[in-house]
Amino acid sequence: MELAIYPSDYLVSMNKKIEAYTPEVAAKVAEMWPVMESADGVGLAAPQVGWNVQLFIMGIPDSAGETVRRAVWNPTIKTFGDQVPMMEGCLSFPRIRAEIKRWTHARLTGQTVDGPIDEVLAGLAAQAAQHEMDHLDGILFIERMTPADRLKNEPLIRALAETTLKKKK
Repeated sequence: MELAIYPSDYLVSMNKKIEAYTPEVAAKVAEMWPVMESADGVGLAAPQVGWNVQLFIMGIPDSAGETVRRAVWNPTIKTFGDQVPMMEGCLSFPRIRAEIKRWTHARLTGQTVDGPIDEVLAGLAAQAAQHEMDHLDGILFIERMTPADRLKNEPLIRALAETTLKKKK
């Protein structure tokens, strides 16, 4: 399993619901963890590894510093609180960072291996969930950049696209 790098079509394709958490789905989720962790990520959506389903994983440190790992499929999110700029990157856009306006809180519902969840997230967890939900909706984080950040990052984005397209040939 490999990370899909911009401008991969996987990143903007439609993502199907998961009908059942089968052994095949579990095996793919298990393959996603090392991809995310080797890239020092805290979240990874299935489209980022070439799998167009509504699923993402997150590994967020809790208040004790222990990483809480979770796979969520068929998620929904409702955001609330204040919108604040948060420094953000994306594993599918290596070396590119920008301040993205995100809501301070998010109510995440969906399915996990432990059953349905309905949880209010704050801080990094809320930010990561919003970012991963964008992936499931085919929204790229560069689309959330301010015009100034987009202009500042444009040379890196263009170089990334050129390099990725050369590797495909």
